[in-house]
Amino acid sequence: MQYTTDIDSLIEKLVWIEWVDICGFSDSWMDIKDVYEQRPHYCHSIGRLKEATEEYITIVATWDEAGTIVSDMNCIPIGCVTNITQIERKK
Repeated sequence: MQYTTDIDSLIEKLVWIEWVDICGFSDSWMDIKDVYEQRPHYCHSIGRLKEATEEYITIVATWDEAGTIVSDMNCIPIGCVTNITQIERKK
């Protein structure tokens, strides 16, 4: 993974996360040839970085002004993250 800066310095900052998600299908039987057409999904998430460990990062996309409640949370395995970029908020 590439870092634009030290990840610990990004805690509580607004970030753009680029990451790879799994692709799965288990709804019903499928033809074996369809297996070879599946690919991982390349994803983008924007939010406030709340936690970063050696195993995962956690971001939230919505929070209240007091910082006491959050919504739209994603916990992404660090092995799936391909890039983290701090977003500078214009005032």
